[in-house]
Amino acid sequence: MTQQIKIALVLIILIGLPLFAYYFLQSGTRMRKEAMEALKPKIAISHFQNTDWKDRTISEDSLKGSKWLVAVLGADSMNRDHVQKLIKLNQQSSEEFTQKTYLIAGMNSGETADYLNALLSVPIHDPKWIISYMAADHVFPFSASVFGIPEEYKNTSVAIFLDDKQQIRNYYKLSDSEDVKKLVRHLPVFLSLKK
Repeated sequence: MTQQIKIALVLIILIGLPLFAYYFLQSGTRMRKEAMEALKPKIAISHFQNTDWKDRTISEDSLKGSKWLVAVLGADSMNRDHVQKLIKLNQQSSEEFTQKTYLIAGMNSGETADYLNALLSVPIHDPKWIISYMAADHVFPFSASVFGIPEEYKNTSVAIFLDDKQQIRNYYKLSDSEDVKKLVRHLPVFLSLKK
């Protein structure tokens, strides 16, 4: 090896690697700061009563003491894709955190809970999931009143972070790829928030 190549390798090791590490450390810090800003508490959820697909009563008390990803889905053709994204998110976070998911999905006339469970491939046997269906025209008004959904997120499928004190931390449009990327980046920060 020539002397110049040896010097270049030493310079890469002494200067290049620390600069590379610094860049990624700064990027991670920036991403966490952005997530912490977005995840500031917004509002507390309202009192509600609903049933899951097995006709068990669900209320705001059912969600107390845990962090939840609440997914509100209209009755449209994208629901299967949205549910698959949520399942993948749950699997990715399950090694480090316990993530709970509350799925509220719209049901068209003539559809049954069993039909939708099969169509959407929801994890009905996973105890970390609560799955509720309601008439399609009731989903968005219900979610807007209970979860205080802002105007720009109304009447669209959204994911909502709900903390253990029943405060909304953020909203994400599931049909918007940029919002889904934010959801993926913010999820570990949300799950690691201290009580």
